[in-house]
Amino acid sequence: MVCKNNESYKQELNKYVNRFNEINQYNNSQEEATKDLFPWYRGYYEFASEHKLLANNMNLDNVTKPLARRDAAFIVASSLSLFEIINRKYQKNETVFDRSLISYPDINENTDLLNDEVNAIILCTDFGIFTGNSEGNFQPNNTITRAEVAVVMSRFNKVIKEFGNGGNS
Repeated sequence: MVCKNNESYKQELNKYVNRFNEINQYNNSQEEATKDLFPWYRGYYEFASEHKLLANNMNLDNVTKPLARRDAAFIVASSLSLFEIINRKYQKNETVFDRSLISYPDINENTDLLNDEVNAIILCTDFGIFTGNSEGNFQPNNTITRAEVAVVMSRFNKVIKEFGNGGNS
């Protein structure tokens, strides 16, 4: 941009600023138009789904909703199997659990949990990753807080170090 005087410089600069704004508005409208078709987390979701880290009820339609503690336990337990931690602690025939093994008073035969969720809660409790609240309840349908996620990830990391290969797979 070569300008001989100050006025033509301002005109040229305005022209470029306007053009930049037009391009920006176009990009934003394109982003908005495709946002629902290709969400930023799609690749991560597909990885987690492919490695069976998500419960069957988790899909692209509900994956952005708050996470229940039962779903968090399922993800953590599935991650343990990804690291092959479960096989290092249990014999193959020991990994089938039933609700009678759950020590939380708020989970019983009538609690609406899938068998895989029951197994996940038992595994996560047995590994010390999840514990009950001050009343000893698990509260499977309550959402997990960021603080609880931090605790769970810290405990998960300890389990990986103890039973795994230091977290390196």
